[in-house]
Amino acid sequence: MPLTVRLRAIDVLPPGETIDDRYRVVRRLGEGGMGVVYEAEHQILRRRVAIKLLHPRYASIPEAVRRFVREARAAAAVGHPAIVDVLDFGSYKGNAYLVMELLKGETLADRLDRDRSLSVEEACHVTAQVLSAISAAHAAGIVHRDLKPENVFLLRPESGRPRVKVLDFGISKVQALEGDDCRTTGAGNPLGTPGYMAPEQWMCEPDVDHRADLYALGVMLYEMLTSELPFDAEIRGEQFIKVVVSHEPPRPLSAYLSDAPEELDAVILRALERKRGQRYQRAGEFYAALGPFGVGDVAFEDLAPNSRLPELSDEASIPPRAAEVRIDSAALKTEPPSLPPEPARPPASAPPPPPQAARARNRPTSDPEHVGVVVPARDSQAEPSPQRRRSGAVAAAAALALLAGVR
Repeated sequence: MPLTVRLRAIDVLPPGETIDDRYRVVRRLGEGGMGVVYEAEHQILRRRVAIKLLHPRYASIPEAVRRFVREARAAAAVGHPAIVDVLDFGSYKGNAYLVMELLKGETLADRLDRDRSLSVEEACHVTAQVLSAISAAHAAGIVHRDLKPENVFLLRPESGRPRVKVLDFGISKVQALEGDDCRTTGAGNPLGTPGYMAPEQWMCEPDVDHRADLYALGVMLYEMLTSELPFDAEIRGEQFIKVVVSHEPPRPLSAYLSDAPEELDAVILRALERKRGQRYQRAGEFYAALGPFGVGDVAFEDLAPNSRLPELSDEASIPPRAAEVRIDSAALKTEPPSLPPEPARPPASAPPPPPQAARARNRPTSDPEHVGVVVPARDSQAEPSPQRRRSGAVAAAAALALLAGVR
């Protein structure tokens, strides 16, 4: 039976409030781009959980609710130990919500804020765990499309190295259902986070597939080792040129690490190939290439990517309605309404700062001692000056002209 979500949005859930007679709110954990996360307790089972409540400003936007439903469906469909468990889904006072396992630890972004970079062995161990998770997702026909440090959670270990949980499948592509990947925000910006988007995402190509996730992981591995993005710029026009047009490789790891293995440069460069056919073709290939550098005890099943997911053929979707939003598979092709654009990532410093320097990043508002599944805050930066905006427009126009000339 379709789930009806009525549009009477709420702003906050005070401690002690009970959701649907099942979940008692304990406290607020954090807030991000699309929602607020609370710690809660199941009234019968006495189990602590994290509840992610869709932000009130998105409650009346069908595409935002559709993404929220997609996140629940995608995570539940994979069922991998390195992907956060989604336990329940519902609507409370007009706001859709997800119930997830409560995690203790920090995001990879928080860790990089504090330590700037990771050792080669630890960075490869984290990457291997994410590869294990997305290999299972790809085998289920699901492409994450927004892998970044804010969406990788490091569980606080009792001993040994942190274990990973991949978060936020909110803009994932379920390939069995979505033949056209050219969905953008209202401002015309492709869905994703600019610093981690593959060239085909920047170009809004209609067949973005699992290799975009492998590209993003190559970016993350480079960042974990150097504290910098391989292709960064102050404005998006410049970043577009670096990612899509320029053939200049990123600075080698040896520019940051005196003991960096030369072979690891080659591993990362293959993940960052602009042409998909020259990248790793499946997560298992990337995992095998990391073997000599320390994947540790990560359990990995080399699964073939799948472009079909029959069991999700009745996936919920949200058609626009004036009085209510109904989850109904009949409107999967509804044109998405405008959503706020995702700002560009703050610029990286150049040349690289000394190892002891503090690393400045935007972080989600969260409790540092007891973190649940915190919705990552969207990256932001100051509004560029008119001169910067003009130079960005010129750079983007030059890039597009160059692309038009080679096609």
